[in-house]
Amino acid sequence: MMKRTIIFLAAIFSATAALAADEFAIGPIKTGMTYDEVRAATPGAEWKPMPFRGIAAANAFQLGGLAFGAQYVPEPWDRYHIFASHASRLTDVASCRANYEKVTNVVQSSVGDLNAPPEFDPSEIGYAAKQSEVKIGGGTALLIQHVDNAKPESEWPFELSAVVHEGDTTINMSGEVHPAMGDKPAQCIVRVTLGEYTKRPRKGTVAFNDLVFTAEPSLSRLHHSLDNVAPPAAPITVALDCTIDDNDGHLENCKPDSANDPTAQSYAGVALARANDYRVADKTSSGKWTPGESTTLQIHIAAGDRHDDARVSIAKQSLLKFTAYPRPEEMIRFYPQDALAAGASTEIEVGCVIQTDFSAICPEISVPSGPFQAQFRAAASNIVTVYRVAPTLSDGSSAVGAGFRAKLKLSP
Repeated sequence: MMKRTIIFLAAIFSATAALAADEFAIGPIKTGMTYDEVRAATPGAEWKPMPFRGIAAANAFQLGGLAFGAQYVPEPWDRYHIFASHASRLTDVASCRANYEKVTNVVQSSVGDLNAPPEFDPSEIGYAAKQSEVKIGGGTALLIQHVDNAKPESEWPFELSAVVHEGDTTINMSGEVHPAMGDKPAQCIVRVTLGEYTKRPRKGTVAFNDLVFTAEPSLSRLHHSLDNVAPPAAPITVALDCTIDDNDGHLENCKPDSANDPTAQSYAGVALARANDYRVADKTSSGKWTPGESTTLQIHIAAGDRHDDARVSIAKQSLLKFTAYPRPEEMIRFYPQDALAAGASTEIEVGCVIQTDFSAICPEISVPSGPFQAQFRAAASNIVTVYRVAPTLSDGSSAVGAGFRAKLKLSP
C-alpha cells in the first residue's frame, strides 16, 4: 500500500456514534438492497452486471458534490460490499485534500466521528515522510506527507484513508494524488469502500436435489469424458463428495463417495471430469446458502452420452461464429505433466461437429506418434470441450450439425 509516492494519508478507525443496526450506506446505496432497489435509488445511473456477482455504474451518485462511480456486490451469507470512487484532473494538492474532507464529513454525518490509527512504522512507508494527527470535522485522521524538499509543504502530494469498524462492517475511505504518467495528467482520487465480514455459520451439507445449477456439463463433455472408457451397458450413477466454492460456485475437492458400488467406482474418473463443469447457484431451491458447503454430487453416465455417429463436413466451416475456442493459456491447464517436464510438444488435428447446445463433439482427433501420444490424446479430449459457437451461422441458418477442422499446437 505505501510503496508509492504518497503525499497525504489519513486513516480513521472506530466510530464514536452508533450506526443503525444492520443498516449501512454509501450515499444512496444501503446494504440489503436488491439490484432493482439500487437502480431506483440512483436515477440516471446505468448499472451493468459484473463477473460472478454484483453490478457497477460509471456515474452512480454524488457525495460531497463529487461524482462517484460505484460497485454493489451482494456476497453469500448476507454480506455486502459497496465500492465507490471519484477521479478528476488534479488542479492542486489543497483542493484535492478539500475534496476528500468534504466526502469524509458526509460519511461521518451518517456513521459518527472517526479516529486516527497509530502511526505507521517508517519501514512500512518506504520513503521519507512526515506523520501527524489532524482534525476532519469532529473526527481525526492520520496525515502522512511525502517530504519533497524541492516543493513547499503545501504542495506535497497526499493519500487519504478513513476506516470505521462497527461490528462486522468496515468502511474505508482513501484520497490520494496520482502523479502524471505519460500523457495521462495527475489525478485526484477519492474512494469509499464498505465491506461486511459477518462470521458465517459452521459449514454443513446441502442436498443434491436442492441444488440449483447455473452451468452443467456440455454434450461435448459428456461424449469426450468417455473417450477412453467403454460406456456402461446400463445407466449408472456415481456419487462424488464435493465442496462448493465460495467465489463462482464450482465444485472442488471432489472425491468418490464410499457408498459407490464397484461398477460405479470404475467410472469415477469419468464423473470427476464432468464435475469440473458444474456451477452451483448461491442459494438452493429452498433458499439455503451454498458457498463453502458440502454436497454429494450425483453424476449419471449412460451409453447415450456418446455420439459416435457424428460425421464431419466442413462445407459450412467458414460460416461458423466461434464464441469460445482453446487459447494457449487454457490449453496449458491440460498439458500432460510428463510431456511438459520433458519439453515435448505436438500438433493435434481435430474434426468436430456442432451439437444442439453449440458445443463441439470431435470424432476426429489425430495425435502424432511419440512417447507421449496417449497423454496428448487425453489432453485433446479435454481441450475440445472448450469450443462454443453462436446459435446461427453467418448466413442466418442454424449452426447445429455444421463441422470444422482445426489444429491444436501444444508447446511448453
